[in-house]
Amino acid sequence: MRKNLLVTLTLFLVLLFLSGCVPSTTNKAESYFTGKEGVVAKFLDGSPPETVYVGKQFQVALDVENKGAYDTTPYAFFVGFDEKLLNIPKSFSGIGELKGKSKRRPQGDRKLVRVGTSYTPNLPDNTDLLQDIPIKLILCYSYKTRASLKVCIDPNPASGTEKVCKPSTITISAGQGAPIAVTSVKEEASIGTAFFEITIRNVGGGTVIKNEKVSNCIETTYVDENEVPVSVSLSGKPLECDIEGDVMLDNSGTAVIHCRAEGLGEGSEAYYTLLNVDIGPYGYKKISDTKSITIKRIS
Repeated sequence: MRKNLLVTLTLFLVLLFLSGCVPSTTNKAESYFTGKEGVVAKFLDGSPPETVYVGKQFQVALDVENKGAYDTTPYAFFVGFDEKLLNIPKSFSGIGELKGKSKRRPQGDRKLVRVGTSYTPNLPDNTDLLQDIPIKLILCYSYKTRASLKVCIDPNPASGTEKVCKPSTITISAGQGAPIAVTSVKEEASIGTAFFEITIRNVGGGTVIKNEKVSNCIETTYVDENEVPVSVSLSGKPLECDIEGDVMLDNSGTAVIHCRAEGLGEGSEAYYTLLNVDIGPYGYKKISDTKSITIKRIS
């Protein structure tokens, strides 16, 4: 009797342990569309080195990673130095496509990329040393954002019957796997109508630019910045909003859109459905890394 009880208890503990080790498929799937970053990059250690020498070649290499949920082909730009001293190219388009996070690639694509072949520094005559020369790495890429939110539709808010849900304010702090995010949706209900106040923010720390400027983003001006295409739909049906097409972000990187859905069936019971907010494609520009180097003349 005691032996059977011991076997049963042992089996129970094993099953309990195994159930705790199995990852949640739902949570894993949801994580693909969370986060506030798109593509990030940095200089590899020692490439370029901290000190380079006149007449001696050196290399530049990058570590580039897509941390968001969408595929893109980024461009790299190098600024902050005199090309007569460092003949590093101002732009580099050889990174190639980087896949975003997905079931197949939970972490997104990552590449180690050499920029060109090698470069040779120079110094003016009668100068043997120049210190703290900055090389700024600017990354520009095209991206998108989609927020799919479960909202409550109550076509008859005055009804006193027990309801499965009530319209409310939804706050989203985790992002949608992109540098532009929907951060909140406030819903109000009227008879047969739903009103939505949608807040969009630049949460990635960079600058939004026009999508067509991505390949030449270091020459953008203020007229090319802070506008994003936005469309909103409820249950797959486009909504009428107070701002159609491109939406302008303010100085804090924020925009608020007001949309309405009509003809929701007066007298119907409250129910849940999906509100989709699609942003993009838009361009994104960010200083990803900076490295200071010293040029020495070989004595």
